[in-house]
Amino acid sequence: MPIKQTITQQDVVTFLNRVLESDPEAMRELLKPVLVRDADLLQIDTIQFGLDKDKLPTITLLGLLNGLFGINEENKWGAFVSFSGTECPECGSLYIETESLGVGDNCPSQGCDGKLIFGGPFHFEAVDGQAVPLCNSAESRPA
Repeated sequence: MPIKQTITQQDVVTFLNRVLESDPEAMRELLKPVLVRDADLLQIDTIQFGLDKDKLPTITLLGLLNGLFGINEENKWGAFVSFSGTECPECGSLYIETESLGVGDNCPSQGCDGKLIFGGPFHFEAVDGQAVPLCNSAESRPA
C-alpha cells in the first residue's frame, strides 16, 4: 500500500478498531497515560492532556491523535472518543459506559460471583466535536 496523502477521521477510527479487534491487550497498553517529560509539549494547544494522581500532566495516544486533527473551539472536544466500561474476569461479561456499574462492583450476570474490573477500550468513534465529551478534555490541561 502506498503512503496516503490524506487521511480522514473515519480512516483512523477504522484502523484503531481493527487493531483493537486484533489485539485488545496491546491497544490497552498503547492507550495508557504517559507522563509528559518536557513542558514544551504542553504548549501544543490542540493535544488533550490528563493529570495523574499527583496532578502531573499525562498524554495518551488518543489525546495525541485529537491534537493532530484539532479540537472544537467552542467546547474543546476532540475528533475521536474511545468507549470503555467494566468487565468481569470470571464470566467475560462487558458493560460499556454504564454509570450504575463500577470497578469493584459485583458482576450482575446471573450465577457469577466475579468482581468488575476496568475494561476497554471496547470501541472507537469519530465525533463531530458536538456530541461526546472526552475524559481528557482541555479543561483538565495543566497550567
